[in-house]
Amino acid sequence: MGKTKTAEELYQEGYIAEQAKEYEKARLLYEQSLSLEKDTFKSMVCRNLLGRVCEKLGDTEVATKLYEQNLVDECEGDFPYDRLRVIYHRQKCFADEVRVLEKAVKVFEEKVYPGRSDRLPKLEKFRQQLEKAKTT
Repeated sequence: MGKTKTAEELYQEGYIAEQAKEYEKARLLYEQSLSLEKDTFKSMVCRNLLGRVCEKLGDTEVATKLYEQNLVDECEGDFPYDRLRVIYHRQKCFADEVRVLEKAVKVFEEKVYPGRSDRLPKLEKFRQQLEKAKTT
């Protein structure tokens, strides 16, 4: 019998499968990794990767749920906000697009470390997108 793999090992195998464009395999590995992961930050990263794979497989419903959970956890990266903005815009769910961008602005204003070099450019990008989305 083989040893049980850790969340990190499954995550790494999923990443390799994704790079090889083996998206179904990557999805299964990321799902297994996420089910074992206890660290919030690592869970957010895994949800982003799993969401990206789900999008490639055409499953935007699952991807949306994964990205939305990262908003609940106040992810300090821009990926889930960017992806949700695009998904909701394409679906013409403009109120959700505005909600996501408002959350992104709030997180980047209040949670992201002020000395982080990419904080201000990303914050400005989200503010501009929010103003544009409000006029849609």
